[in-house]
Amino acid sequence: MLKYSDIKGLSVISIANGSLVGVVDSITFKHQENVIASFVVNTSDNKKLELNESNIIGFGSNAIITNINPAQAREYNGSDDNIINVDELGDSVVTIEGEIIGNLISFYIDKNTKSILELKVNSNNNTINIKGSDIVCLGSDFIIITGDYKPAENTSEIKISHTETGYNGRTETVDKTIDKKADFYKQHDLDLSFESGGGSSDVSNLYKEFSKEIENTVDEVVFEDEKINAFYQKNKTKKITKDIPDYNGNLIVKSGDVVDVKFIESVLNYNPQLFDIIEWFLV
Repeated sequence: MLKYSDIKGLSVISIANGSLVGVVDSITFKHQENVIASFVVNTSDNKKLELNESNIIGFGSNAIITNINPAQAREYNGSDDNIINVDELGDSVVTIEGEIIGNLISFYIDKNTKSILELKVNSNNNTINIKGSDIVCLGSDFIIITGDYKPAENTSEIKISHTETGYNGRTETVDKTIDKKADFYKQHDLDLSFESGGGSSDVSNLYKEFSKEIENTVDEVVFEDEKINAFYQKNKTKKITKDIPDYNGNLIVKSGDVVDVKFIESVLNYNPQLFDIIEWFLV
């Protein structure tokens, strides 16, 4: 099994005369077949040749062997109504029932059958594996699949429980869903009183008010992810003792930050795996 990105750049060698034909630039498929139709090869003199799948007799991790003489290979003329170049594939994956699953990340080729073995799809920041045999059509806008696939749960949302007081004075615990990516002024169901006290339409100011409202009204915050919820319940109000930067030197969290809802959300937006490191530096 080879990842497509590992196929690009493979040497193509002719068994007819032992010469280097060139290196793989891309591959093509027929729209309704998941088997490679041809290899597009860049030559040393900057030509693009197209080698049919039937001309490939060896497909390895280091090189591809063809039985065609380079002088007999035809020039590549691009995709047409029957053939699509992988580099022109649409990245949206949709079921035959019309449900969007997510965006294509990569795919893997079976070296023996020269067919797509698996698609990897990003669905709401989760990876879903799609079997190659479930591909119905490879298109320039969409990849259509069949099978019992559903989009992953939206991890950009956090569900919380908090206590509300109704008009009759009764209190009850209710569930709310916060979309971390939405503008906070749209979260009307949280009954935030931004207008009182001169609330601003600036998103950063709204976020401060939002956080303050959550801290004042939430009795028990329950995050949907069990691991994140356990981290919060164990460490809420603790402080971090070390600056943690990203690869570019920008601070993800800084010394003195307190574990609260806002802190949890900011780390979730960056990388949930960071919680394992943060826990080492909490007091």
